[in-house]
Amino acid sequence: MRIAYPVMSPNAGVKLDNPEQLLSAVYSVDGSQNMELYDGVMRSRLGLIKLIAEALGSPVMRLDQFTTLDRAKYYMACTRTDIFYLDLSALKPMFVTPTYTTGTIDVTNGDATIVGNGTAFLANIAAGDRLRLGTVNSGAFASQIWYTVLSVTDNTHLELTVNYAESTLATQVYTIRLVYNGGTTNYWDSCEFTDNSLGRIWIATNGVDPIQYWAATNQMVTLTGSPPLAKFVLPLLDRLFLGWCVVGGLNQPHQVQWSAAGLGTS
Repeated sequence: MRIAYPVMSPNAGVKLDNPEQLLSAVYSVDGSQNMELYDGVMRSRLGLIKLIAEALGSPVMRLDQFTTLDRAKYYMACTRTDIFYLDLSALKPMFVTPTYTTGTIDVTNGDATIVGNGTAFLANIAAGDRLRLGTVNSGAFASQIWYTVLSVTDNTHLELTVNYAESTLATQVYTIRLVYNGGTTNYWDSCEFTDNSLGRIWIATNGVDPIQYWAATNQMVTLTGSPPLAKFVLPLLDRLFLGWCVVGGLNQPHQVQWSAAGLGTS
Protein backbone atom coordinates (compact mmCIF):
# COMPACT_ATOMS: atom_id res chain seq x y z
CA MET A 1 0.00 0.00 0.00
CA ARG A 2 1.26 3.46 -0.91
CA ILE A 3 1.21 6.03 1.91
CA ALA A 4 1.64 9.70 1.13
CA TYR A 5 3.40 11.68 3.85
CA PRO A 6 2.65 15.42 3.79
CA VAL A 7 5.65 17.69 3.24
CA MET A 8 5.35 21.29 4.40
CA SER A 9 7.12 24.06 2.52
CA PRO A 10 6.95 27.51 4.14
CA ASN A 11 6.43 29.09 0.72
CA ALA A 12 4.45 26.42 -1.10
CA GLY A 13 2.16 24.86 1.48
CA VAL A 14 1.58 21.11 1.86
CA LYS A 15 2.58 18.89 -1.08
CA LEU A 16 2.11 15.13 -1.39
CA ASP A 17 3.36 13.82 -4.74
CA ASN A 18 4.65 16.02 -7.56
CA PRO A 19 7.08 15.29 -10.39
CA GLU A 20 10.01 17.62 -10.80
CA GLN A 21 8.34 19.51 -13.66
CA LEU A 22 5.65 20.80 -11.29
CA LEU A 23 7.86 21.78 -8.36
CA SER A 24 8.57 25.41 -7.63
CA ALA A 25 12.21 26.52 -7.54
CA VAL A 26 11.75 27.15 -3.82
CA TYR A 27 12.38 23.44 -3.26
CA SER A 28 15.88 23.36 -4.69
CA VAL A 29 18.82 25.69 -5.24
CA ASP A 30 19.48 24.16 -8.64
CA GLY A 31 16.14 25.20 -10.09
CA SER A 32 14.10 22.25 -8.78
CA GLN A 33 14.74 20.11 -11.86
CA ASN A 34 16.75 17.64 -9.80
CA MET A 35 14.14 17.26 -7.04
CA GLU A 36 10.83 15.42 -6.88
CA LEU A 37 8.29 14.38 -4.26
CA TYR A 38 7.64 10.65 -4.05
CA ASP A 39 5.23 9.26 -1.44
CA GLY A 40 5.29 12.77 -0.06
CA VAL A 41 9.05 12.60 0.57
CA MET A 42 11.56 14.89 -1.12
CA ARG A 43 14.26 13.04 -3.05
CA SER A 44 16.90 13.60 -5.70
CA ARG A 45 15.90 12.66 -9.24
CA LEU A 46 19.28 12.72 -11.00
CA GLY A 47 21.70 12.12 -8.13
CA LEU A 48 24.20 14.50 -6.57
CA ILE A 49 25.33 17.70 -8.27
CA LYS A 50 28.75 19.36 -8.02
CA LEU A 51 29.07 22.42 -5.84
CA ILE A 52 32.24 23.56 -7.66
CA ALA A 53 33.28 21.87 -10.89
CA GLU A 54 36.94 23.01 -10.98
CA ALA A 55 39.75 20.47 -10.44
CA LEU A 56 42.41 21.84 -8.07
CA GLY A 57 45.34 20.63 -10.19
CA SER A 58 47.00 18.49 -7.52
CA PRO A 59 45.75 15.73 -5.20
CA VAL A 60 43.67 17.01 -2.27
CA MET A 61 45.62 16.39 0.94
CA ARG A 62 43.21 17.99 3.45
CA LEU A 63 39.65 19.38 3.68
CA ASP A 64 38.60 21.52 6.64
CA GLN A 65 36.41 24.44 7.63
CA PHE A 66 37.24 27.69 9.40
CA THR A 67 34.76 29.85 11.29
CA THR A 68 35.83 33.36 12.30
CA LEU A 69 34.72 35.11 15.47
CA ASP A 70 32.04 36.99 13.51
CA ARG A 71 30.71 33.60 12.28
CA ALA A 72 31.93 33.85 8.69
CA LYS A 73 32.53 30.31 7.47
CA TYR A 74 35.23 29.21 5.01
CA TYR A 75 35.68 25.79 3.44
CA MET A 76 39.40 25.08 3.11
CA ALA A 77 41.21 22.72 0.74
CA CYS A 78 44.92 21.83 0.79
CA THR A 79 46.74 20.21 -2.11
CA ARG A 80 50.38 19.21 -2.28
CA THR A 81 51.35 22.66 -3.60
CA ASP A 82 48.59 25.08 -2.57
CA ILE A 83 45.92 26.08 -0.06
CA PHE A 84 42.51 27.38 -1.15
CA TYR A 85 39.20 28.43 0.27
CA LEU A 86 36.08 27.70 -1.73
CA ASP A 87 34.22 30.89 -2.61
CA LEU A 88 30.57 29.85 -2.60
CA SER A 89 29.38 33.16 -4.08
CA ALA A 90 31.77 33.05 -7.05
CA LEU A 91 31.62 29.23 -7.07
CA LYS A 92 35.36 28.88 -7.56
CA PRO A 93 38.47 28.00 -5.52
CA MET A 94 40.50 30.99 -4.31
CA PHE A 95 44.25 30.68 -3.76
CA VAL A 96 45.53 31.70 -0.33
CA THR A 97 49.01 30.31 -1.03
CA PRO A 98 51.66 33.00 -0.27
CA THR A 99 52.52 35.18 -3.26
CA TYR A 100 55.23 37.52 -4.50
CA THR A 101 54.12 40.55 -6.57
CA THR A 102 56.81 43.24 -6.16
CA GLY A 103 57.56 45.36 -9.26
CA THR A 104 56.49 44.42 -12.79
CA ILE A 105 57.70 41.99 -15.46
CA ASP A 106 58.34 41.92 -19.21
CA VAL A 107 57.28 38.77 -21.11
CA THR A 108 58.19 37.79 -24.67
CA ASN A 109 56.25 35.35 -26.82
CA GLY A 110 58.34 32.24 -27.53
CA ASP A 111 60.95 33.06 -24.87
CA ALA A 112 61.33 31.31 -21.48
CA THR A 113 63.14 34.28 -19.87
CA ILE A 114 61.11 36.62 -17.63
CA VAL A 115 62.60 40.08 -17.08
CA GLY A 116 61.73 41.88 -13.84
CA ASN A 117 61.54 45.60 -13.15
CA GLY A 118 62.12 46.49 -9.48
CA THR A 119 62.03 42.82 -8.49
CA ALA A 120 64.11 40.81 -6.00
CA PHE A 121 63.78 37.27 -7.34
CA LEU A 122 66.90 35.76 -5.74
CA ALA A 123 65.68 36.06 -2.14
CA ASN A 124 62.03 35.36 -2.79
CA ILE A 125 61.49 32.90 -5.67
CA ALA A 126 62.49 29.24 -6.03
CA ALA A 127 62.32 26.63 -8.75
CA GLY A 128 58.82 25.17 -8.89
CA ASP A 129 56.99 28.38 -8.02
CA ARG A 130 54.16 29.39 -10.38
CA LEU A 131 53.85 32.64 -12.37
CA ARG A 132 51.00 34.36 -14.18
CA LEU A 133 50.13 37.84 -15.40
CA GLY A 134 47.57 39.71 -13.30
CA THR A 135 46.46 39.31 -9.71
CA VAL A 136 46.31 35.92 -8.04
CA ASN A 137 42.58 35.12 -8.24
CA SER A 138 41.44 37.28 -11.15
CA GLY A 139 39.35 35.58 -13.82
CA ALA A 140 37.66 32.22 -13.96
CA PHE A 141 39.68 29.54 -12.20
CA ALA A 142 39.71 27.16 -15.16
CA SER A 143 41.01 29.85 -17.53
CA GLN A 144 43.99 30.95 -15.42
CA ILE A 145 47.31 30.25 -17.13
CA TRP A 146 50.20 29.53 -14.76
CA TYR A 147 53.82 28.91 -15.75
CA THR A 148 56.37 27.00 -13.63
CA VAL A 149 59.70 28.59 -12.67
CA LEU A 150 62.68 26.49 -13.76
CA SER A 151 65.45 28.61 -12.23
CA VAL A 152 66.27 32.08 -10.90
CA THR A 153 69.18 33.79 -12.67
CA ASP A 154 69.37 37.01 -10.64
CA ASN A 155 67.10 39.57 -9.03
CA THR A 156 65.57 40.62 -12.35
CA HIS A 157 65.69 37.44 -14.45
CA LEU A 158 64.15 34.00 -14.12
CA GLU A 159 63.60 31.09 -16.49
CA LEU A 160 60.36 29.19 -17.08
CA THR A 161 60.13 25.47 -17.76
CA VAL A 162 58.53 26.25 -21.15
CA ASN A 163 58.52 29.21 -23.50
CA TYR A 164 56.00 31.95 -22.77
CA ALA A 165 53.11 31.37 -25.19
CA GLU A 166 51.04 34.56 -24.87
CA SER A 167 51.53 38.04 -26.33
CA THR A 168 54.73 40.03 -25.81
CA LEU A 169 54.10 42.67 -23.10
CA ALA A 170 56.14 45.05 -20.94
CA THR A 171 55.82 46.32 -17.34
CA GLN A 172 52.99 43.97 -16.46
CA VAL A 173 51.45 43.33 -13.04
CA TYR A 174 52.12 39.68 -12.15
CA THR A 175 51.74 37.08 -9.39
CA ILE A 176 54.14 34.34 -8.37
CA ARG A 177 52.66 31.64 -6.12
CA LEU A 178 55.23 30.45 -3.59
CA VAL A 179 54.06 26.85 -3.68
CA TYR A 180 54.52 24.32 -0.88
CA ASN A 181 57.07 21.53 -1.01
CA GLY A 182 55.31 18.48 0.41
CA GLY A 183 55.35 15.21 -1.50
CA THR A 184 52.55 12.79 -2.25
CA THR A 185 52.62 11.38 1.30
CA ASN A 186 52.96 14.68 3.19
CA TYR A 187 49.35 15.15 4.19
CA TRP A 188 48.26 18.42 5.78
CA ASP A 189 46.77 18.72 9.25
CA SER A 190 44.90 21.84 10.37
CA CYS A 191 42.81 23.40 13.12
CA GLU A 192 41.17 26.60 14.31
CA PHE A 193 42.86 28.54 17.12
CA THR A 194 42.11 31.77 18.96
CA ASP A 195 45.40 33.58 19.57
CA ASN A 196 45.71 36.50 21.98
CA SER A 197 47.74 38.48 19.43
CA LEU A 198 46.59 37.17 16.04
CA GLY A 199 42.90 36.68 16.83
CA ARG A 200 40.94 33.81 15.36
CA ILE A 201 43.16 31.97 12.88
CA TRP A 202 43.24 28.76 10.85
CA ILE A 203 46.54 26.87 11.16
CA ALA A 204 47.91 24.28 8.71
CA THR A 205 51.02 22.08 8.76
CA ASN A 206 52.43 19.32 6.57
CA GLY A 207 55.70 18.48 8.35
CA VAL A 208 57.76 19.85 5.46
CA ASP A 209 56.96 23.56 5.15
CA PRO A 210 56.94 26.08 8.02
CA ILE A 211 53.60 26.10 9.88
CA GLN A 212 51.12 28.42 8.16
CA TYR A 213 48.13 30.42 9.37
CA TRP A 214 45.29 32.40 7.78
CA ALA A 215 43.10 35.08 9.37
CA ALA A 216 40.50 35.15 6.55
CA THR A 217 42.28 37.97 4.68
CA ASN A 218 44.98 37.99 2.00
CA GLN A 219 47.33 34.96 1.86
CA MET A 220 48.67 32.35 4.27
CA VAL A 221 51.42 33.60 6.61
CA THR A 222 54.24 31.69 8.29
CA LEU A 223 53.64 31.28 12.04
CA THR A 224 56.40 33.18 13.80
CA GLY A 225 58.08 32.30 17.08
CA SER A 226 60.23 29.53 15.57
CA PRO A 227 57.88 26.59 16.13
CA PRO A 228 59.29 23.27 14.88
CA LEU A 229 58.05 21.65 11.73
CA ALA A 230 55.29 19.22 12.68
CA LYS A 231 52.96 16.71 11.06
CA PHE A 232 50.06 17.26 13.45
CA VAL A 233 48.47 20.31 15.08
CA LEU A 234 45.74 20.39 17.73
CA PRO A 235 44.24 23.09 19.97
CA LEU A 236 43.68 21.98 23.56
CA LEU A 237 42.07 24.51 25.89
CA ASP A 238 44.07 27.68 25.10
CA ARG A 239 47.30 26.04 23.94
CA LEU A 240 48.47 24.90 20.53
CA PHE A 241 49.94 21.36 20.48
CA LEU A 242 52.28 20.07 17.77
CA GLY A 243 52.86 16.36 17.21
CA TRP A 244 55.51 14.39 15.30
CA CYS A 245 57.92 17.30 15.38
CA VAL A 246 60.92 17.69 13.10
CA VAL A 247 63.90 18.96 15.09
CA GLY A 248 67.31 19.61 13.60
CA GLY A 249 66.13 18.03 10.37
CA LEU A 250 65.28 14.74 12.13
CA ASN A 251 61.79 13.28 12.45
CA GLN A 252 60.72 12.87 16.08
CA PRO A 253 57.50 10.77 15.80
CA HIS A 254 57.08 10.54 19.59
CA GLN A 255 57.69 14.21 20.36
CA VAL A 256 54.97 16.71 21.30
CA GLN A 257 55.54 20.43 21.83
CA TRP A 258 53.03 23.05 22.91
CA SER A 259 52.66 26.81 23.07
CA ALA A 260 52.20 29.22 25.92
CA ALA A 261 48.57 29.89 26.91
CA GLY A 262 46.80 31.76 24.12
CA LEU A 263 50.03 32.36 22.19
CA GLY A 264 50.57 30.09 19.20
CA THR A 265 53.81 31.96 18.43
CA SER A 266 55.35 31.19 21.84
